[in-house]
Amino acid sequence: MSEMSEQVVEFVKAGFSGIWVHTNEQEDAMSDLIASANANEWSLGFWDIGEGLRGTERIAAQKPQEEDRWHDRNVSQMLRELPTIAATTGHKKTLLVLKNFHRRELIDNTSHIQLLQSSLQAGKAEEHGWCIVVLAPKINVPMELDPDFVVVTHELPDKDQLWAVAESVAEEGELPEDEGDKKLLLQSAAGLTRREAENAYSLSIVKKEPFDPAIVWDIKAQTLKKRELLTLYEGEESFETLGGYDNFKNFATKLLSQDVTDDLLRANGLLLLGVPGAGKSASVHALGNHTGRRVLELDMGSLRSKFQGETDENLAAALSTADAMEPCILFVDEIEKALSGTRSSGSTDGGTGSRVFGKLLRWLNDHTSDVFFIGTCNDISQLPPEFSRAERFDGLFFFDLPSDEERKVIWDIYFEMFDLDPGKTDYIKLSDGWTGAEIRTCCRLAKIMDQPLEEAAVLFPKISVNAPDQLKDLRDWADTRCLSASHTGLFTSHERKSGAIGATKKRRKVRRDTTFN
Repeated sequence: MSEMSEQVVEFVKAGFSGIWVHTNEQEDAMSDLIASANANEWSLGFWDIGEGLRGTERIAAQKPQEEDRWHDRNVSQMLRELPTIAATTGHKKTLLVLKNFHRRELIDNTSHIQLLQSSLQAGKAEEHGWCIVVLAPKINVPMELDPDFVVVTHELPDKDQLWAVAESVAEEGELPEDEGDKKLLLQSAAGLTRREAENAYSLSIVKKEPFDPAIVWDIKAQTLKKRELLTLYEGEESFETLGGYDNFKNFATKLLSQDVTDDLLRANGLLLLGVPGAGKSASVHALGNHTGRRVLELDMGSLRSKFQGETDENLAAALSTADAMEPCILFVDEIEKALSGTRSSGSTDGGTGSRVFGKLLRWLNDHTSDVFFIGTCNDISQLPPEFSRAERFDGLFFFDLPSDEERKVIWDIYFEMFDLDPGKTDYIKLSDGWTGAEIRTCCRLAKIMDQPLEEAAVLFPKISVNAPDQLKDLRDWADTRCLSASHTGLFTSHERKSGAIGATKKRRKVRRDTTFN
């Protein structure tokens, strides 16, 4: 019996008359519900707008005989006759499953809401009572019915269930026998529904490469795009293509390279603060490839919905998918944009922002899956202070403008990438105060425009020139609060003072009223 089934049985026995089952696998959920009903000697009927009411003979006998059967306009009639239907089954409890009833033309119908409310309250009867179960891929409980429904999630299949799916489609000799190959296959399928896994396995067989993890990963990447909650990073960023930031590389690699079996020692995550364009996102992508962990990118803005409760539901679904895809890295870029304003959420967005923030905090605290969370931030003053406390993150890193030595490595990488010869250009001096992204831009434009580096260097804006005050504020905040991404130990702002590379230079003040002879 699945966890979902166990919860449904417990709620029904406890007298709950409304259960909302959140699932993307309705047929599997229905099979579980039918098995639970049979085991407990309950009647079960299920309705959808295409087929009408079906179930046991006695339930089916309640359907009218006209051609159109139970269509949308007959839902009200069915709900009115629910007491009679339940009484005629002869069982103590009847489960009525409404499939895809989350559709707004159904659940938001005023008449349906009122009838559901009456039916849910009356369903608690001890003799011939009933429970209404909504089976839907989204949670959309009208506020009038909120007190009457409890929400249950039909979880994605675990590794044992995914292996059972593989066995069901495999022919003799196709399944991997090596434990390492089996582990890779199950990791590639983690996060898929049973049907999606079956389709991915079958495609692999059709391509004459039975149970190839790479093919399953391709299917999973497409599936994540369809769900629009997470994006699977598929680039080739590596530490070899990332100049500098050795302390971050060493620290993060050590965290993720340990084979930890004790949950008390499991790595939690990192928060990366720094200058825009300094390479925070590229560092996360490179870390994933370096440690063999897939990087799932979560765009918090894409989770937001104008409908009540859907934003919370989207975040829960994204986190659940990440949990199922362990071991992985869950990456949120520019997280301050998503979490700023949570204090005023009650007056600006009906409390959605504060609920989402609370849900994310609870997940960071409580999740036991091998999911390593990394957030990047350009302005930490916008983050709620409780977000970055100890035990939520294993380290807070500051990514400053690269030093002379780091910029030389970065230039060498892009000279080779864009097939450029710097000639006699003093590119270290030229790039004083530049980010790694600005060095890449200079090389790219020099190649496109067929110009020397000095001419390409004036074609694009530089953050140290355009936003020196913001850069200084970032460094001042990070001073002794953050680990340096570049070298062992804390970042200290004196590293950038008095003529150091990338320092914010003070301009000499000139009195405007001075008269020169």
